[in-house]
Amino acid sequence: MWSLAYRPAPEGADNPIEGGFIFRHGDYYYLFASYDYCCRKLASNYFVACGRSKTVTGPYVDKEGKPMMEGAAKTVLIERPRGGTRWHGPGHCGLFHDKDRDIIVYHAYDAEHDAAPTLRLAELRWDADGWPVALT
Repeated sequence: MWSLAYRPAPEGADNPIEGGFIFRHGDYYYLFASYDYCCRKLASNYFVACGRSKTVTGPYVDKEGKPMMEGAAKTVLIERPRGGTRWHGPGHCGLFHDKDRDIIVYHAYDAEHDAAPTLRLAELRWDADGWPVALT
């Protein structure tokens, strides 16, 4: 067993990381994880972040080279401004390759429909440095 990522929790709170998913792109393995808290409907502050490694067992680092085991990660999907969009708390993702594009699958709470949990898809592009960017 390998420990791949960690997210410090506020005093007395649950560990705010879950939903890990590893996806290979180019020369790297990317570890996607959901940070912070889900299942609070419109109060959810869940979001997807990632790190990458040349080996599947890590260590995974963010864009600045900081380890995910120290809580670092590059944000991929987040509600901005928090509480100011239709889709709250996007997270718990999976990814797949479809013909000539990559897709990220995740859930979010729909503010226009009584905070209904909704499954969503977004295209995932890769920037010039090889980091994922979700097109939402």
